[in-house]
Amino acid sequence: MRKLAAGIASAIAIAGAAAAADLPKRDQEPAFAPPVPPPSPIWTGFHAGMKMGYGFNASRQHIDSLRFEDGMPTPLSEIWSYPGPAWAGFQGGGEVGYDYQWGRFVVGVETDIIGTNMSGDSWGVGPVIPGKNFAWDGRTGISVPWYGTVRGRLGYLVTPAILVYATGGLAYGGVKHHQYFADSDADIGMADRNSTNIGYTAGVGAEWMFMRNWSLKGEYRYTDLGSGWSSPSGSGRAFNIAEITPGIAAQPAVFKSWSVPNADFHSFLLGVSFHFN
Repeated sequence: MRKLAAGIASAIAIAGAAAAADLPKRDQEPAFAPPVPPPSPIWTGFHAGMKMGYGFNASRQHIDSLRFEDGMPTPLSEIWSYPGPAWAGFQGGGEVGYDYQWGRFVVGVETDIIGTNMSGDSWGVGPVIPGKNFAWDGRTGISVPWYGTVRGRLGYLVTPAILVYATGGLAYGGVKHHQYFADSDADIGMADRNSTNIGYTAGVGAEWMFMRNWSLKGEYRYTDLGSGWSSPSGSGRAFNIAEITPGIAAQPAVFKSWSVPNADFHSFLLGVSFHFN
């Protein structure tokens, strides 16, 4: 009887151990697989895009005017000045460039060409001195129909997708000046000066790679295309009403020069680019 009871107990113990071996362990955790992070933006490569914005003049110096008769300066009553024009307008164009990413730094070069409707004009009245010939009305206008730049840029990646940068380099562009005067001696002069000027540009910006190959950027730039002097167009001299009025003797030849407004301006631009990487 004792042997039977011992055998039953041994069988029960073996069966319990086998059943326990089949149960999962309490301290065993399921394996955790972290999500795969999205790939970091790749900034190295060529890019091309469009940009648009607004620009306005950075300086507004006085316009100086000097009148000559027969090649000789006239009295101080003919030397006068008035405020230069305030001018502004919209800008839009395209750019291409190449960037190289090194860790958190990005270096690159860009070139763009931009059309604008920036323009403006001003006018002034010369000194009134009794008994003297004086220039009683003068007008000056300026416009920058287009400009372009070739720039380097150096940036830092705040995040893999956000770049802040500084940029600067060569600027060039078309500058148009138009000036007019009429004085109390019936002299009338007009000057048109159309030139392609070379200067410089510098600024800062930020760019966001919002998709794998697409980015948005905002940029501020200061651009200076220079200044100079302008003279009457045509024969290089102003004309007198008497010269074209029958029966009235012609007056001495008149020549007048003006300083022209500085072609320097601020630009605020927004753009979108496609990156070939």
